[in-house]
Amino acid sequence: MKTIFNGDMNSASTRIRGYIFTENVTANVLYIQKDATDRAIKAARKSDIPVVYDLDDAVREKSGRRRKTMLELADIVTTDTEERAVELRKYAKVVHVVPDCIDYIRKPLSPKKKLDINDTVTFGTKISVLAAKGWVSHYICDRELMPGKFMPWHFKTFPSILRRFDLCVLRHNKENSPKGNLRLITAMAMGVPCVVSDTPSLAKTMKDVGLHGCICDNKRMLELVCSGLEAMEGLSERLIQYAWDKYSPEISQKRFREVVENL
Repeated sequence: MKTIFNGDMNSASTRIRGYIFTENVTANVLYIQKDATDRAIKAARKSDIPVVYDLDDAVREKSGRRRKTMLELADIVTTDTEERAVELRKYAKVVHVVPDCIDYIRKPLSPKKKLDINDTVTFGTKISVLAAKGWVSHYICDRELMPGKFMPWHFKTFPSILRRFDLCVLRHNKENSPKGNLRLITAMAMGVPCVVSDTPSLAKTMKDVGLHGCICDNKRMLELVCSGLEAMEGLSERLIQYAWDKYSPEISQKRFREVVENL
């Protein structure tokens, strides 16, 4: 399988991150991950094998010309959520949802024995971090953005840093955001409880795990939510089990193979 990454292998989505997916995939396809540069478009046009284009980002009117071209050139398109797939079907004929999966760690961790929520954290991009401003005491990011304890993100140290916290706050600015649930799954896999905003992928996952009360956009409710979480026995173990049952790399890889190898 030939691949064109958006940046490098470490910046690729978990659906195509090299050490998980490309080791044993023998499908004769050109896989382009998010990259919509002139180089990628040229490669897609010249390709004599099927083209798979993976996009988990927006197609904006002003800056989306190249992405629209890639969506039209691709034989199939893969994305992370059904909400985003609906949007992408306006530009592409065939769109498949291939969910993200657990990343950073290769096997289940031991659950946190006791939850005593004192320090809260968020992590991710500039948008997600700023959306949690005032909700968290710490944040993990690739740059310093706001008041609070800033911890630099690094692929190798991120799991151990996240595990130190009692609660993770994950919020998107828009209620109808098509963003995926990868950050939530990552925190769950680490055994860290979460409070999330009422956005489709986050709320759906939280309801599926049975934690409806953790869907919270009112900061005043945070203390009440924390008290409820502290009282739950075996919560960390429950979150870890759910994450691995639903979002293991093997499950995502199986779906990826179904889509790509059928070409």
